[in-house]
Amino acid sequence: MAAKRWIGALCIILAVLLAFCWAGLAYWSWRHPLTSELPEVALQFVTRERPALVIQNTSEVPAKDIKRQVAIWNMDNLPPDLNPLQIPIGAFDWLKGHQESLHEELFPERLRANLAPGNRLIGSATVDCPTCGKMKTYVIYIIWEEGGWYSEVNPKSGKSGILVPIKVSKEAIDLYFRSLENLAPPESRIPIEND
Repeated sequence: MAAKRWIGALCIILAVLLAFCWAGLAYWSWRHPLTSELPEVALQFVTRERPALVIQNTSEVPAKDIKRQVAIWNMDNLPPDLNPLQIPIGAFDWLKGHQESLHEELFPERLRANLAPGNRLIGSATVDCPTCGKMKTYVIYIIWEEGGWYSEVNPKSGKSGILVPIKVSKEAIDLYFRSLENLAPPESRIPIEND
């Protein structure tokens, strides 16, 4: 009789252990899919009058912990310290394969109050995630309330990450503006359009 109880208890313990192992394996395979494809994320800039961005997952696999950063200067109204507009870094938890985020406004109200129609804005933007195959870098040019364009920086250029001036001086900023335009040849520029 005691042997039957031991066998019954052992079967219950084994069933519980197998259930935990199965749940652990299912969780691990969800977090680490058995595929060699890496996620890839991209940015799209939309809405001519009040530019916004959309994060896109251009791959089949989920992209997690996505970060985007934008550094833009007002070419027509540079502050005395020559700093870019204060656009916060953004994060997005995850996107399934071939999904995109909702529009994320680039310019908070406090920034819009200091921009005049026709102001020329230029800078760079990046998007990446910890498991992504590569970071994407963009040059963005906006004429406030009129439109603009953006262009992905060719990885062969050797330029990646958020692109900022080497020095902080009026001459260095002017050189920086010209170098950004050179990184975005006219044929690679995508107009910022309304959805």
